[in-house]
Amino acid sequence: MHDDSQDRPTGATTGVIWSKRPVWEGSLRTSVRTERGAEMAQLNVQVQEYDGRAVVAVAGEVDFYSVDALRRAVDLGTEQLTDLVLDLSEMTFMDSAGLGEIVRAYKLVSGRGGRLAVVCSDRIILRVFRVSGVDLVVDIFESLAEATAD
Repeated sequence: MHDDSQDRPTGATTGVIWSKRPVWEGSLRTSVRTERGAEMAQLNVQVQEYDGRAVVAVAGEVDFYSVDALRRAVDLGTEQLTDLVLDLSEMTFMDSAGLGEIVRAYKLVSGRGGRLAVVCSDRIILRVFRVSGVDLVVDIFESLAEATAD
């Protein structure tokens, strides 16, 4: 039997979002420093299962330096589940790398016959979705309850 514990992300446990079975309990934490020593980005990601869907909750900044943690979380959440909810309600910043990862997640999920739902109410991030056209292909909801309602 393959031990995938080294393949899974490590980090401090930050609690369970849902009372349902977690796909992985914990936090993917990325912190990158520039040459000047200033911290650039920190990202916390939780992956849970809720009612047959993978829910990836993102808190912090998604940018070129931290997007790999989001990519790993999306891949982890969609290993066995076809529907994905990206909860971006605690995301504070997103650049083109984050937008690209959301598009990749959409292609991954839709290619398997699943559905991607995004939770976001931040007007600046919503504007990025509108300007880029992502809102035309991805369902965007204001709350997690709306995104997971059948």
